[in-house]
Amino acid sequence: RRGHFDAAELPPPSGAILAGFGTANVGGAALRIIVGLDSGASQLSLMVVQYTPGGFIGEDDHAFEEGFFFLTGEIEASLEGETHTLEAGDYCWSGVGSRHALTNRAGGTVRWLETKYRSRHRATRPASSRTGSAFWPPTASAFGPAR
Repeated sequence: RRGHFDAAELPPPSGAILAGFGTANVGGAALRIIVGLDSGASQLSLMVVQYTPGGFIGEDDHAFEEGFFFLTGEIEASLEGETHTLEAGDYCWSGVGSRHALTNRAGGTVRWLETKYRSRHRATRPASSRTGSAFWPPTASAFGPAR
């Protein structure tokens, strides 16, 4: 299966892109799901997300893993209580139950690919053995040389 994405097709920024969150937890965001239930995927979703300056999602966690690959701009990422500035070419991920937040504190738009995998199966390791690390590998070297 295949498709094509054009950034001009993103909806206008909104504070209501996430069902169940209303406007309290997200603002200045636009999202387009490019792989998901509507395209036949049963557990995987892949989306393009864009934040205008000041756009954000407040701290949250999930019962699934998320991966983020930044395409343009710069974002402040709070990952398990540590703050990082990420830009085009950087990536991070959030494990099950890992607290994270994203805020566009820069003057321009930031855009990234985000993927989520919702397993139909329960975790096979007890929670005490999972690190929930937001990085892979779980060190700052995940982003290459220090800037």
